[in-house]
Amino acid sequence: NDQSRIVGACAEKGTGKTRLGLTAPGPTLYQSLDDGLEGVIEKFLEGDEANGIEPRDDLFVEQYKWHPGSKDAQDKDGEFNQDYAIELRDKLETDLFYALENGARTIVQDKETDIWELYRYAEFGGPSDAPKDYPALNQRYMAMINSVKAYNVNLILIQGMKEEWVTKRRTKANGQSVDSPGPSGRRVPSGFGRLDELVFAEIMCHREGTEFYFDFYASFDPEFGKCRSNKDLCGERISSRTFAELGTLLIEGSTEEDWK
Repeated sequence: NDQSRIVGACAEKGTGKTRLGLTAPGPTLYQSLDDGLEGVIEKFLEGDEANGIEPRDDLFVEQYKWHPGSKDAQDKDGEFNQDYAIELRDKLETDLFYALENGARTIVQDKETDIWELYRYAEFGGPSDAPKDYPALNQRYMAMINSVKAYNVNLILIQGMKEEWVTKRRTKANGQSVDSPGPSGRRVPSGFGRLDELVFAEIMCHREGTEFYFDFYASFDPEFGKCRSNKDLCGERISSRTFAELGTLLIEGSTEEDWK
């Protein structure tokens, strides 16, 4: 399948999103800002016969130590050191472009949530009330993601979830009505807000017991769940665990062998 495929996958912990990326065809560059991958990556690097996982020698993992609240991220005055974020962002981009130029078939960015935060800190420094040029930041971030479209590669962007906050009107004891922020009770994706404009398909990963499945819809957004090549998937639930199984749906007429 001689085209790029950008898949946005959002999910809570333990729902198979990492496995989705690790079962995509290699060579694979796994760009991780997630410290919770120990034990998962090893199963694919070393193999796990009990779970039918063969060892891989075409999986390359880059771990980026993104901890903006740590001492490593502070300058001599204890303030956030913007150069820390710039250097990490530049390394992530260098690794991405090197992989694209050297035959990678899959790039996994885990989590896109953290990469978007990294780009904001690299552009603006630590949290402040200073004016921020978001159009310029958005253009750079979107250019990074769109760069894969010139290659025959899968880009899997894994987003975490967060509590949605909304403004609610409440009445104070004196009878005065005020607007106050508070949780809505819904969980929504956490990451770049315009990701849906860039992706080839977007899915929610779920797990119930030992059953894994993908949803091409989400309760938080009636327009979530697009698939550019197979619009019939929108709104569907697919029982699946691997990228090969998903790929046969993304590209009609393809087989699992095409995705291995």
